[in-house]
Amino acid sequence: MSTQLHFLQPFGHFPVVMCPGCSARMILKETHPAPFTGDIYTAKYHCQECGTETLREFRRDGTVTETSA
Repeated sequence: MSTQLHFLQPFGHFPVVMCPGCSARMILKETHPAPFTGDIYTAKYHCQECGTETLREFRRDGTVTETSA
């Protein structure tokens, strides 16, 4: 599995994620394809206000498939 970051041009936009700790808008930190799925990607978001990080998984069409903190 590659550790290289993937820049996903086909998406056009990423889901907006609000911080579960302080409700500030989080910034996209990195994205990776989820192993063995083909069309699901994992995005790591970071809150600049409180430092919380969270992961979101979504499909190429922009549909969020799972939420985990």
